[in-house]
Amino acid sequence: MSALADAAGAAPFVFVVGKGGVGKTTAAAALALEFADAGTDVHLISTDPAHSLSDVLAEPAGAAPVPSRCNRHLTVEEFDAPARATRWLDHATGSVAGILEAGTYLDAEDVAGFTRLALPGVDEMMAVLRLVDLAEGRRVVVDTAPTGHTLRLLDAGDTYATVASALRAMADKAAVVASSMAGRELRLLEERFIDELEAYATSFRDRVLDAAAFVVVTRADAMVVAETVRLLELLDRRHLRVAAVVRTGPESNARNGAAAPARNSVRPDAPCALEVPILAEPTGCDGLRSWRDALRPAATAGARPTVAAASSPSASAVDGPATGGLAASGGGAGAVPWFLSQPATLLVFAGKGGVGKTTCAAAAAMALAGDRPVLLCSTDPAGSLDDVFAGAEGGVRNVPRLRMLQVDARRKLDGLKEEFREDVLDALDTMGLSSSAALDRRVVESLWDLAPPGIDEFAALAALVDAAGTGETIVLDTAPTGHFLRLLAMPDLALDWTRQLMRVIVKYHAAGAAAGMAESLLRTARELKAFQELVHDPARTAVVAVTLDEPVVQAETARLHAALRDAGVPVAALLVNRTAVPGAGDTDPRLPDVPVIRAPLQATPPVGAAALREFAGTWKIEA
Repeated sequence: MSALADAAGAAPFVFVVGKGGVGKTTAAAALALEFADAGTDVHLISTDPAHSLSDVLAEPAGAAPVPSRCNRHLTVEEFDAPARATRWLDHATGSVAGILEAGTYLDAEDVAGFTRLALPGVDEMMAVLRLVDLAEGRRVVVDTAPTGHTLRLLDAGDTYATVASALRAMADKAAVVASSMAGRELRLLEERFIDELEAYATSFRDRVLDAAAFVVVTRADAMVVAETVRLLELLDRRHLRVAAVVRTGPESNARNGAAAPARNSVRPDAPCALEVPILAEPTGCDGLRSWRDALRPAATAGARPTVAAASSPSASAVDGPATGGLAASGGGAGAVPWFLSQPATLLVFAGKGGVGKTTCAAAAAMALAGDRPVLLCSTDPAGSLDDVFAGAEGGVRNVPRLRMLQVDARRKLDGLKEEFREDVLDALDTMGLSSSAALDRRVVESLWDLAPPGIDEFAALAALVDAAGTGETIVLDTAPTGHFLRLLAMPDLALDWTRQLMRVIVKYHAAGAAAGMAESLLRTARELKAFQELVHDPARTAVVAVTLDEPVVQAETARLHAALRDAGVPVAALLVNRTAVPGAGDTDPRLPDVPVIRAPLQATPPVGAAALREFAGTWKIEA
């Protein structure tokens, strides 16, 4: 067995986690195949909405679990969260509706409005159900989404507990009323569904997370190391066991003639530390076995990287010397004039995790800020804007006409929840309800806990609409593919939910007393609608799909392009990052009728304002 398999031990679940683009899917597939080669029945499942297992395995994989051609002991599944949500809602809707009708003042129409809202943004909650279902029998290796949304998955059991608590408050209210009328204690039959939710939350913690081993995949790159450090701290905070840290491809830049990044130092108290110094992206059964065979102990003891040890240029002042060691940019016209000519209010950088979206978005923002006011914004829950600007205060302290915003969706939603709670309590007091109406208060407060998963992203994104009216050009660094597409699907859901919550305020005759919250909801609804119109307007929004000259990345880029086209959000340009050969790549990645911009491979990623500005100046656009 490899050192990685030994480190995972007998853990029934192995979660492979890390920043997008570091090789999580390859590591998960190679580890699962190793277990299968040893005769263990293994279930390899991807919980990333933008699945790549079929690309890495070089064989068909889909929502239905299928045996792998590599080994009969290996079963592969690309989890289909929306399909599972549809089935689960068919099961849950009747119970939830019964509890809402019995435990609140909502009528059937209002109840129907709340119970139909949970489809988009439900990926992580549905993954909890599936992983708990898999907690019997075979071993499970989980290929996860990039960091920010994996953390949501790890916390999704708490979401079930919160929803169960909200429904329990409503059921308690109904039971008190029914028991007083019957003269004996009664409970709702629908409370069996609440018991089910609580059981899933408990099982996810006890049988999945507490029994799991976590493999953290990283790369010797300043931004990757910084995110890895944060991820390790957050796993520690959740009391989850990190079995190994795997650094992939330390020689990947050297293969193209650029200097390889220096090895990152590690903390001595860390678990198994490994590296995979391979030269090409492994795919297929033989490629994955080669990846496994290439594993070796890391050159330094331990496994927890420190940010200071990462290979990176220091941040430079805007007017300081440029850095970066850029490769020759090749022929073609400079791409900066193309960006300056775009009339778009919103410039979106989208693509697979790890392709350099944040760096490219920051470089484009630097180029544009020489001509106009710019807001550089990230909606990735694991955003790295501070890292790419080397932690400068405000990220862009010395850059005229450029400001930066890292969207904190959780904080924004928590603020709205608190505002709602305070306004509801004030409203009930104004209506003359005394402290004896504690159940009424808890029921109304609990309605917020039924907000659809993912609404926090739009609660924060609504702030961008205000910026769109300031005359600034917004450069948006998005979450990786699957979650960016989910974001585009959310406005209708979020609008429906705000309308339903307004109906509840009116039902409780609290609209006047809760004027502050009512106005906040109406403002949020207006902003969401405006954002929906903005992102679908090609005259005001331009999407730049960032990709690499690698088969797995190109396959996901093609799927992103098709999904955006179907959603009515056209791609304005394809940016091929880290191009090694001037003017062309190995496979010449293109999209139909989309101009190609090429950004050259660099010895070290550009960090700091001057290096980012110089980086953008090397981009070339093909006719």
